Amino acid sequence: MQIRYSESAGKLQAALKHLSDLTQLQQDPVQPLSCLLTLGDIIDGYGGDDSCSAAARAGKDLRLIVGLISSGLQDVPARHALGNHCLAAPRTELLELSVGSGVLDTSEMSLCCGYPQGSAQMQQALRWLQAHPKEQHPNAESWNGGLSAAQMTWLQLELAEAAMAGQRVIAACHHPLAPGSAPDQYLAWGYEAVLQLLEQHAGTVCMVFSGHYHPGGYAQHDGIHFVVFEGILEAPQDSNAYAVVEIWPSKAVIHGYGVGSSRQLPFM
Repeated sequence: MQIRYSESAGKLQAALKHLSDLTQLQQDPVQPLSCLLTLGDIIDGYGGDDSCSAAARAGKDLRLIVGLISSGLQDVPARHALGNHCLAAPRTELLELSVGSGVLDTSEMSLCCGYPQGSAQMQQALRWLQAHPKEQHPNAESWNGGLSAAQMTWLQLELAEAAMAGQRVIAACHHPLAPGSAPDQYLAWGYEAVLQLLEQHAGTVCMVFSGHYHPGGYAQHDGIHFVVFEGILEAPQDSNAYAVVEIWPSKAVIHGYGVGSSRQLPFM
């Protein structure tokens, strides 16, 4: 598929207008939207060289896209997963715009983590790559990343707390976490440990939403639905790629638009 960077802003605006119209008219399936979720790489960030000007350009692009989303759905809270392309902008700027807030950060342990060279996150990334040669681990790619040890501890505590409270959990992140939902070379570093932790709470965790792999995909592990949503970048010129997700006590219904897939996903 052809990647269509120049069409992305227009397609985003079209998607936001459609969602806004649905909300205002209270048409199914939107009654109304409770939040908006993007799954990372809302900017390209890698055009040009790795310089201060490139970082400034990435920051400008980031503010443009976040601004479009904020103005397009003014009364809908937004959550943005942090993708590897996003980190062409400084991590501090991303956090100021709430990119990465409230979702898992699968770029925290990576070569593009946005932390200083001597940081715990960068050192952990280097150790992981050294212990996982690409010949044996197809996902040992520079565009991937994973959860740090500290984030894994946090996730374990959050899931345990949710289980005790009888709550359901929908997790979101940029990199896919389950084999079968995307080709192996696109899976997060250390996905095995994350998947094992999620499966230990299969009665609590019902779905995991990811991006990164533009064609999209789906897998189910221990009753948990792992959905990789199609990317807007590779949608045909006359189409789009986004979805509305209805959450019911016993199921989720994904209404895909454009090349976005529609699914009905029963919960355990």
